[in-house]
Amino acid sequence: MGKTKLYTATLKWKVCTCYISRIEFFDSLVGLRNQYKKMNNKSRTTSKRTQELIDIANDLVRECPNRLGQEVLIIGSVGMGIADDDSDIDLELWVDKIPEFEDAIEWIKRLFPADTIKENEKIPGEVAVVFRYEEVWVEANWQKISEKEELVKRVLTSNSISRLENNQIFNIHNAIVLRTAGFIDKVRKHLSNYPDEIRAMIIKSSTAFWNYPHRVEMLWGLARREEILGLTTWLQADIEDALRILFAINRQWETDWKHINHVGQYLENKPNQLSERIHEVFSLVDLEKRVSTAQLFILDVLQLVPKEFDVSKAIENIQQSLEKNQQQPNPA
Repeated sequence: MGKTKLYTATLKWKVCTCYISRIEFFDSLVGLRNQYKKMNNKSRTTSKRTQELIDIANDLVRECPNRLGQEVLIIGSVGMGIADDDSDIDLELWVDKIPEFEDAIEWIKRLFPADTIKENEKIPGEVAVVFRYEEVWVEANWQKISEKEELVKRVLTSNSISRLENNQIFNIHNAIVLRTAGFIDKVRKHLSNYPDEIRAMIIKSSTAFWNYPHRVEMLWGLARREEILGLTTWLQADIEDALRILFAINRQWETDWKHINHVGQYLENKPNQLSERIHEVFSLVDLEKRVSTAQLFILDVLQLVPKEFDVSKAIENIQQSLEKNQQQPNPA
């Protein structure tokens, strides 16, 4: 092995805890397992680069003591099978007890020259190590199994509709498993269910702002004043809310939005040209056209919401906003 630079750091990340009940509580839940299998089977048609990175990750994990990784997963683009030359390796190591930083570093020191290590500020209770191996960036994050248990309980009992936690559930469900004692399979069994309560709560919370006409109108003023940063910030918020609704409609856990081009193609209910229209919202030169494109996209998403959910006020406000600003919706 040639000289390899290694960088390690403890990174402060909000622990996305999950839960899978060890009792029989969730055994009565009826899931949407087939829909997830459909997406997973397609995504498992892995790219050549994905397999190369999996092989590198397996080399690393073989050297990792079990106490530092009882369950080990690859998430992100590698986990979904779509890695390319710009992809890194994002490892999650699940343990009963978070290791001391020095203990985690000692494992990596056995693979690299000690003088290549650079340590940044430590954060008690949270350990993440970032380094380069075989010319690939690797991020290793240690998370407690008990905290994973707690999150799945929180999510499946509808006590959390957090975007961050929803994305963590997606990662667990779609990761490639490199090492397991069986716990990950138990988690996935229960995550095949997407509760009706979460669906309802996400649709309600994500349409809330559009119930206020002045909130919908505000974007036009930002466009006319050429406040590009402010406009982009609010457009991003609107598009993310629309995507959350779209995933809820499809009863799918939410991907990291940087993977929407890939994951979006497997959503059964969606507007036409999903990725292309999102791209236009943030790339059109005409700022008012960005607003109209975004609002037309949101309207199309809201038209897909099941009739049991009342989103009529949001639809009315967006339609009036478009009419007032001389941007007529395209014929359906």
